[in-house]
Amino acid sequence: MDRPLLPSAVVVSCLLAAGCTEADISRLEIVAQATPFYWVQDTTRIYLRADSTRLTIEADSTALPALSASLSTIGVTVDAATAMVIPEGHWVLTLHTGTSATAAVAAAHALRGRTDVRFASNAYLPAQQPTSCTSLLVNRLVVMYNASVATHQIAAFHERAGFGVVRSPSGAWSPYWVLRYPPRSPFTPLEIAAAVYHHPYVEWADPDRTDCIGPGGL
Repeated sequence: MDRPLLPSAVVVSCLLAAGCTEADISRLEIVAQATPFYWVQDTTRIYLRADSTRLTIEADSTALPALSASLSTIGVTVDAATAMVIPEGHWVLTLHTGTSATAAVAAAHALRGRTDVRFASNAYLPAQQPTSCTSLLVNRLVVMYNASVATHQIAAFHERAGFGVVRSPSGAWSPYWVLRYPPRSPFTPLEIAAAVYHHPYVEWADPDRTDCIGPGGL
C-alpha cells in the first residue's frame, strides 16, 4: 500500500517524549501543507494539485441550494450536484468551467465551515504529470492502530480530535477503524490523514476515496 510521508509543517504533539501524560499523547496537532500530498510510491512523494472542476461534500440534499448560493457569493458557480452511490449522503459538485484551482480550494474551505456540511474536500490530480485521472475523497478515514494501544486510549483520541466512528474493528478480516473527519475543521482531509498516520498510536491511516474518475465521471 502506498504511504504518506510526514509534511514538514505537520507537528504531532509529544511524540512519546519523557514526562508526557496520556492526554498529551492523545492530542493531534495539524498545520497546513504548502503543497498537498499524501501518497508515496517507490519512496517518491506523489504531490497533488486541486482539481478545479469538482468538489466532494457530505450534506443533506435539502441543503444543496443554500450551498450553491453561498459559493456564488465568493465567485464560484456550481453547475451540478451529482449523488455518489457510495457512501450515502455524498455529492460531487461540478464547478463552472473556468473556475481556478485557487477558487476551488477557497470553496472547499468555505463549505467546511458551514454547520449544514458534514464534509467538504477538493478533488485532486497528481501534480507531477498531466492527467485527467481525478481522486474524489469522501468522509471516511481508515485507521489501523498499533496492537499495544488500548481501546480506552483510542476512544480518548477520537473524542479529543473530534472523529466520529463509522465502523470499529470486526475480527481478522476487518481489523481497522473507519472514522469520519472532524466537522468544521479548517484543515483539509489530506492534512488530517497525514497527521493521523504519524501519530504514535497509529500503524497506518488512509483516506477513503474513489480514484481515477475521468472528466465524464461523477
